Amino acid sequence: MPLWWMAIVWSRSLLVIKRVGVDRVANEFVFKSENPNKENYPDFRLNIDEAEGIIVGRVVWVMWGY
Repeated sequence: MPLWWMAIVWSRSLLVIKRVGVDRVANEFVFKSENPNKENYPDFRLNIDEAEGIIVGRVVWVMWGY
């Protein structure tokens, strides 16, 4: 399975955070929700060419003073 990273993506006119991976066999990005409620926060796949426009940025955690 692919390496995963967290990204900010457009989904239904909202910015959301999804775990993103690449399925090289299917030539698709795989967008997964950490939320177990898949009815309201579904996982989805998009062709790499179609998906590049919806990825806004990468999520980075920064901790200070811990």
